[in-house]
This record gives sequence, structure tokens and C-alpha cells, in this order.
Amino acid sequence: MLRFANVEDDRSKVVSALAQIEARSAICRLRQGRFISPDEAVMALETLAGEIRRILEQPVNPPVLDAASALIDRHDLRALDAVQLGSAIVSRELLAATDMRFIASDKALLEAARKEGFDVWDPGDE
Repeated sequence: MLRFANVEDDRSKVVSALAQIEARSAICRLRQGRFISPDEAVMALETLAGEIRRILEQPVNPPVLDAASALIDRHDLRALDAVQLGSAIVSRELLAATDMRFIASDKALLEAARKEGFDVWDPGDE
């Protein structure tokens, strides 16, 4: 999430309203696993809070949930992954952004996004 916030142009950033919760969870798991220090976790959470204010959030609403349900049927995605991709699909339609890029680190989710017509990026591949 933080790499996305730093790399992508602010005018083109759209995330699911769930993205902040998932990023917070990942940061806290890294802290609990002692992959990052408590101070690094605090700094990452503060950075996340600042960056999320600059990003357009797609709410989890009935169109997103409908899209997520269809995605589960088509791609056997986990529930939250389907909501993330459903948010991207609804945002793409609302913004008429045919060149929207989908960013994730989960290979199955990226493959589903690719099949749904997104350009994809896994920040972990760099």
C-alpha cells in the first residue's frame, strides 16, 4: 500500500475502502512477527494514515458486493480479495478508466484481475 502511494500519480489512485484495514493488518502482523520494530510499525501506520487521505476510496456498496459475488463464482476468490477486485471494477466503470492498473501481491488475485481486463502490478516482484 505504501509503495503504491509513493509510486502512482495521486490523480489516478483508487482503492477499496478495505485497503486501509488490510494494510494496517499487514503492518501489525509484521510487527508481531518481529519483522519490523514497534517504532517502524508506528511510522508505517502514520504514513498510511497520511497517504490514505490523498487517495480516492471506493466504498463497499451494493454494486461492489454484486461484482464481488460474480468474481467469486468466476475465479474462486477469497471474499476480501473479491471485494478488492469488485471495488476496482466498479471504480473503473464509474471513472470510465479503461487503463486502470490493479495492484496486489496475491498471484490468484492478480490472475483474476488480468482476466477481468486490468493491467496488473505486483510490487513484490521488484
